[in-house]
Formats: sequence, C-alpha cells, structure tokens
Amino acid sequence: MIRARAQPPPRSRPSTDAVVSTLALGTVAVATLVRQLGGLPAAGIVADGALALYLAVEAPKLPRLCKIMVAAALALAALAVARQPDGAAAMAGAFGRATLVAALLAALGFVNEAARTSPLIRRCGTALIAQPSQRRYLIMTLGAHLFALVLGVGVLTLLGSMVVRSNTAASARGDAALVRQRLRELSMGLMRGFCTMPMWSPLSIGLAVVLAVVPGVSWDRLIPVAAAMSVSFLALGWLLDGMKLVPAFSGGALPREEAAPLDWRPLDWMPMARFAALALLIVGGALGVTALAGVALNEGVMLTVPVVGIGWLVAQYARYGLSNAVGFTAGRLRRRLFGMFPNYRIEICLIGAGTIMGSALGALVPPDLVRGAIQSAGLAPAPLAAALLLAIIVSAQTGMGAVVGVTILGSAIPDPSALQLTPLMLAVTFLCAWALSSGSAVYGTTLVILSRMTGQPGGIMAFRWNGAFTVLGYLLSVAWLLALAGFP
Repeated sequence: MIRARAQPPPRSRPSTDAVVSTLALGTVAVATLVRQLGGLPAAGIVADGALALYLAVEAPKLPRLCKIMVAAALALAALAVARQPDGAAAMAGAFGRATLVAALLAALGFVNEAARTSPLIRRCGTALIAQPSQRRYLIMTLGAHLFALVLGVGVLTLLGSMVVRSNTAASARGDAALVRQRLRELSMGLMRGFCTMPMWSPLSIGLAVVLAVVPGVSWDRLIPVAAAMSVSFLALGWLLDGMKLVPAFSGGALPREEAAPLDWRPLDWMPMARFAALALLIVGGALGVTALAGVALNEGVMLTVPVVGIGWLVAQYARYGLSNAVGFTAGRLRRRLFGMFPNYRIEICLIGAGTIMGSALGALVPPDLVRGAIQSAGLAPAPLAAALLLAIIVSAQTGMGAVVGVTILGSAIPDPSALQLTPLMLAVTFLCAWALSSGSAVYGTTLVILSRMTGQPGGIMAFRWNGAFTVLGYLLSVAWLLALAGFP
C-alpha cells in the first residue's frame, strides 16, 4: 500500500525585513550560546551587533508605547556611557542580558511553533473551557499554569479566545450576569495561572532575568522555594474566585449553578496527562542537561528546548513515516522561521529595553547613593524586602514592567549582604514583584492582551477584578519574606 504524501502549503517569499530579522535573531541565539558556553568575548560582540540589527529592523513596526520605551532606553544608555566612567561596562552587561533574553525567546519559538498546530493542545484547551461550575476556576488556573510552561505568553491568546467563544448567552441560558461571572472567573484563572509561572519555570524570562541580576543565588536553591510560593499564589486565587470565600472580593454571591456537587469523574484526564508529561519532559530535560553538563540553567534551556520542539513537530507528522516526517518538519521550519522570529519584536524590545533602561539608570544614579538611602531607613531585612517589592509593583504601573525596577535594584545592590539581605530573599522579592506586577499593570503585556481578547477595560480587570488578589498576594509575599529572613 502506497502511503499518501502530505502536500505542504504553497511557499510565499518572505520580505527582506523578515529575512534580515530572522538571520539576526538566529545569530543572536548562536553567538549567545557560544559566549555562554565558551566564554568568548568576541561572540558577545557578535550577539550585541546582531541584536542591534534586529532592533533597527523591527523597532519601526512597534506600537507607540514600545517605540517610546526603546528610544528612552537608548537615550539613557548613551547618557550613561557619556557621563559615567564605568557606563560602557554597565551597558555592555545590559546588552549581554538583553541578548540572553532574545536567545531564550528564539529557543522557545520551536516549542511554540509545535504547539500552534498540535491536536493535543486543542483537545486540552477545549477540555479546560468545558468544565462545570464547581471546578471551572481551578481547572482553568492550573491548566493555564501548565500551558504557560510551554506556550509562554501565547497561552493568553489561545485560552483567551476559547473563553470568549465558549462563554455565550446561549451557554448561560440567557443569564447576562452569569456570562459576566464566568468571564471574570475564567479570565482571572487564566491570568493568575500565567503570571505565577515565571516565578519558578526554568523556561521563563522572569527567572532568567532574576538569576542574571542577583549574584550568589543558585537555581537549584531558588526554584523549590519559588515553586512553593507559586502554589500559594494559585491557592489564594482559588480561594478568592474559585471558592468565593469572600464574595465581596469575587464578584458577588455564587451563581445558582454553583449548587451542583463537585464531581471529577466526567473529566477527560488523558489529554491533560499527556500534556503534563510533555511539559515535564521539557522542564526535566532542561534541568537534567543543566545538572549533567555542568552548565548554567539558561544554557541548559537553550540546548534542550529546540530539540524537544523539533521532536514534537516530527511526531505530528509521524503518520507519514519517519523520513517524510523529518522532511515536512524541515520544510515547515524553513517557511515558518521568517514569521516566528520577527513576531518576537514586542517581547524582545520591551524586555530588552527594560533591561537596558534599568542598567542605565542604575549607572547614572550612584549605587552608593541608593544603598545609603536604603540603609538610612534602618529597616530589618524582611521589611526592607517588602518595601522593595512594593516599589517595583508601583513603578510597573507606568507600563515599563517589573523588569526595569528589578534591573535598577539589581544594579544598585550588587552585594545583598551589605543590606543584610540574603541573595535568596532578594531573588524571591524580585520574582514576587514580577508575578504581582503582571496582573496589576494596566499597560503591561498581560492585561493589554487579555483586555483586547475579552473586551473588558484593563482598569476593571486590574483593580476591580484582581485588586484584592494583588493586595493579599503582597501580604502573602511579605509572610514568605518573614519566613525566609532566618535562612542564610
């Protein structure tokens, strides 16, 4: 029997900008990995130059707010180099962190591309949305958390669109209040599941930035603590909007449908179990390579994730035979890379600009002045960490994101012990700030995407729907910091 050969879609010639951007980001990824593994300064220079080329091509296509951030970051970088003796060194370090972020996004692109057409992803997403009332929030927040390991910010678009499509007046029997209640529950479950993932995932940009700016903290010590904190954040959200223990903070009393008993038996566990196994393979593979090869966590991710992503693509074409599957995968990547890599412009520009801006401000404001101001407050370690956490959350409301505050403080506090802070406490402070800022910054990426998907104003989602979670999450973070204050 002759096996039918799948016909690939017709090729379209990529634009010159797409070709240049793709080659530039590919060069950034390879040169960054060579620099990280071989310690070659020349590779770092190549990576910086390739990133500058990528930004030059893609920056004109950015939204206005992103353009302003990039322009401000470059202006501050130039000012730091001109006015500070060590400004050039500080900016070299900032560009090094920015190239690391870009390289990680390029590596994660292979997994995102495989997930884009995976039948497993569609089955899991449909199963998440179709949950009965008593487990709707819990399944959504846990599912979004798990999906975010693989999809990153793409989980907001994937599940957000499913929420909008499934939550109709017909599905709620014409009850407009129930439609709005479901929208709130599912949106908040999705957002909190996504926002808490960067606290501990080896694949997240947030963890990569924190490990880069906090000296003396190791991933194997930080991740278990951060994972436990992430679970506590997820539990807090479930108590608020899942169990509705305080109805005034969760959109009012329980809808009538909530009287149904909690029953887990009808849930189709098989696709979720398969996806969980895949997510564990990616995370476990990255951690395993890191430990066995003796490399840094970011290097382990860059070595592992593309291999898993390509293998996942080959598996999707397995029904055509191995040789055809490999050929189809290679052809697809040749076509899709010119769309994948340029589409990372917003993430790379925002996070890269935030890193550069934070480092520039850290260089322009004398670190001794910052440390002196902090020390003059005379705060104990836990209250000091709580104050730093609040400062980052407040500054993130401007739209710059937590990365700017994290980078500024990381530059100003090269030695946490000088402020009686342990590296673990400082890293935990930054991770909590990253998570809480993502769900409270109206002009941040998370709320901009969700607001566009759901049609709800960002201010409503950030403050009325998620305000109680942000406040209680801050207090929960302070409790964790108090508990960690006694650990070296």
